[in-house]
Amino acid sequence: MRELYVVFSHTNTGMGRFIRLMTGGTYNHVALSFRRDLRTLFSFARRRINAPLAGGFVQEHPARYRQGGGDCPVKVCCLPLEEGEYRRICRELARLR
Repeated sequence: MRELYVVFSHTNTGMGRFIRLMTGGTYNHVALSFRRDLRTLFSFARRRINAPLAGGFVQEHPARYRQGGGDCPVKVCCLPLEEGEYRRICRELARLR
């Protein structure tokens, strides 16, 4: 059995604050990982920190969440995956990158 980790985060950036203001939500960003240590994350995000509207599907590193300074509250959910589900998600992530 494989696992998919879904990471919801409350990032400390201007764009993060704007998204939370517009949505009324606690979290403003979602990333996916197949690794329990979350060293490799995939998400739709800014390609460059100084270009808030130039986004796309990116591979992230956890250090990205510290760029706004201070704490970055996160909520991590673990979903069990059958092997076929895992392979389908991997193919889709490869297609998007």
